[in-house]
Amino acid sequence: MALHLQQVLVDVPIANLKAGESARTFVHNLSSRLGIPSTDLQQQFHEILCQVFASALGFWICDYVAVVCADGSISSSDPEEHTILQPAGVLAWCQSTTQELQHKVVAVVKSGATTAAQPDHIIELGRASKTLLAIAEAVRSAMGSSSAAVDDLIHTLQLLQQTTQVLQWLEQQQQQRPGQQPLIARSVSSRSTSGGLGFLNPNTPISPLNPVITNVTTPIEPFGPRTAPSYVSLPAWQQNLTQLRKDTMMANPDRSNPRSNPQGRLFLDDLVDRLLAVSEGQRVVDYPYPDVLGCVEGLFLSGSSSRAWRAKLAVLLYYLLDGGWITSAAPFAQGFQLPLTLVQQWQCHYLMDHASSSSSDSAAAGSSSNLDEACKLLGAIASPATPFRFVEALLSAGRPATALAVQRARCATSGGGSAAAAGVSLSEAHVLLKVQLGCGLLPEAFSKLRRHCSQVNFDISLSFLQHVLASFHCNVCSFWLDQDPISAGVSLARAYMSLKDSSMTCWVVGWRPK
Repeated sequence: MALHLQQVLVDVPIANLKAGESARTFVHNLSSRLGIPSTDLQQQFHEILCQVFASALGFWICDYVAVVCADGSISSSDPEEHTILQPAGVLAWCQSTTQELQHKVVAVVKSGATTAAQPDHIIELGRASKTLLAIAEAVRSAMGSSSAAVDDLIHTLQLLQQTTQVLQWLEQQQQQRPGQQPLIARSVSSRSTSGGLGFLNPNTPISPLNPVITNVTTPIEPFGPRTAPSYVSLPAWQQNLTQLRKDTMMANPDRSNPRSNPQGRLFLDDLVDRLLAVSEGQRVVDYPYPDVLGCVEGLFLSGSSSRAWRAKLAVLLYYLLDGGWITSAAPFAQGFQLPLTLVQQWQCHYLMDHASSSSSDSAAAGSSSNLDEACKLLGAIASPATPFRFVEALLSAGRPATALAVQRARCATSGGGSAAAAGVSLSEAHVLLKVQLGCGLLPEAFSKLRRHCSQVNFDISLSFLQHVLASFHCNVCSFWLDQDPISAGVSLARAYMSLKDSSMTCWVVGWRPK
């Protein structure tokens, strides 16, 4: 079929239209060679495009748009001929074909049907979305100006292409783990979330996918033998998430600095906030999802496409690690062609969230292992792009040496300067002082403190210094004085607190007010 079609397209070339052949004659010649019954001109034209598309010859459609539709000199006084000679004629076919593709992708996600019956089904869907996207972009170029209909179509196709790419990777992972719990499967009790968690509603016209993503607050009944390799049911998973927040709050020993773990905030929340910030149309992320396809549904069938791609992948990786489907970031980075260091940093979000547990001895042992792995990864991959949150969390977890290594990597630049020195806030300077004192680096700690205080006004510097030394007088005085550190620290704190402009205060901060 494909070879015959290629020969027909060679025998009836697009160049005939530029040579003066009428559009009706051109379509009639192609239809008669391809066995398409005579109907109205536009329907015949669409059937030709369908056969060309089904034969994986989408490049011919792109050529037609570029050669014919983009050429203003090729026109006709016949309204039917004029329609198929314009970009709008191909756009109408592309919209209807995209609608059909949308139904097929949704069917895979809703049913959880694997590719056992049709091994290349998901691959074919991915190729189809890629081809339609190229055609849609060609149409936009031929139109010469932005069109809401074309922009909506391209946005939809980008989401479908990303969804099929994720489904292909999941299918590959499933083939590498025979006999284990399937990744591409839906539970019998998964809720029908059409329009709720990001489903593309097959009954809606082509438009930007803008579903309402809701947050699950009520328990959902368990399904199958296990919800995920790591959890027996979805309520158990939700309960574990609540416990993690409690453990995170308990792991913050410095109640005077609640910023380090505000209200039990998890690293997962940072990933979600990033996603919601860059993805239009997504307001709430429903975590944990009922199954892997529910996660794909909620993340990739809604919101922005290109801007939010990596943010969505970061949440997906966290979900797969949390559920126990994967244990390493390497296959994920390779499958989506991402920098390994970036994906390992996403992995550290999961590891640090699970680095503290007070529920049981076995959980505590797993948490210690997660913390060790996080320290190993962060020590190797830390860079100026690494969030300061990791420094805070490592300090709270009792790993000041790793926190110091991460902070130094954050501040490193090619010129050897400090990339973050100018943007350190009071609370961050507070954390850094604890890190340096925890590593026994008293001179470096107060050198950085003097540098920071010299950049802010006197009242703020003095208030901040009083808070810092009041919090750490035991550590500080044990370095300075060979006597009882508590009494010496109290005396020192009282001295500079009562003498705001004394020589001692100026010596500590290395600065005198103007």
